[in-house]
Amino acid sequence: DLRWELLTSLVAGGRAGEAEIAAQLAADPTATGERAAAAARAAIPTAAAKAAAWAAVVESDGLANAIQATTIAGFGRVHDRTLLVPFVEPYFAALEQVWTGRTNEMAQNIVLGLYPTTLAGTEVDVLAATDAWLDQLGDRHPALRRLVVESRDGVRRALAAQDRDRR
Repeated sequence: DLRWELLTSLVAGGRAGEAEIAAQLAADPTATGERAAAAARAAIPTAAAKAAAWAAVVESDGLANAIQATTIAGFGRVHDRTLLVPFVEPYFAALEQVWTGRTNEMAQNIVLGLYPTTLAGTEVDVLAATDAWLDQLGDRHPALRRLVVESRDGVRRALAAQDRDRR
């Protein structure tokens, strides 16, 4: 596990890539290795790798729950948060379809794991994007609404704490 954690950190920092992931997976061809490789691949700091991870998680429903969860975790491991900016609008656009078309666990993994929390305080107004989506959602899907409202509140609290720290 430590080897995978170190490798994924190197990958996220741009110091290792697919060759190293493949070599480590060959050395650890277990279910744990498969999950760790999925996370490491999703952590590759390129637009193409992020798009591939997004497609595997959101646009396809072929991943096992454990692989989906680790891919989501790897997707969010970035040093350059601008890699995640292109996924804000698609995130909100996909929520209802994901919620109605996936199992409860897989839908919750996507809703919570891909919420653009890490973009709070950047050029992306996460709160405004969330509020606009909540307005258009209306009263449909109360459980989905609750998850997004809770994620929004986490961002609101983080931004308030950052503002307080700056004073």
